[in-house]
Amino acid sequence: MAILVKNLRGTSSKKLPAGFTSWFDVWVARSNWRPVMCLNIDCFNVATKGGHVIKKNTDKTEYLVPICTSCNNEHDKEFYVDEIDLIAIHE
Repeated sequence: MAILVKNLRGTSSKKLPAGFTSWFDVWVARSNWRPVMCLNIDCFNVATKGGHVIKKNTDKTEYLVPICTSCNNEHDKEFYVDEIDLIAIHE
């Protein structure tokens, strides 16, 4: 099911879990698959970033989702992803 999410601002300084070099790699390790395309359902660019998002109009839990550089650089952007592709960040 597609769900509206909001790309978060100011997440570049967040500390990665030990053993990882990118948030994209964290998502891949936790999901056990490597997407090629941005998971914004309206985008067709290559996924290269682990975007930090929250579900719009619900809780404030922060999630990771693979997105392209362009979508990742648009802070506060709202877009749809499949809810199953969201992985909660537990810090």
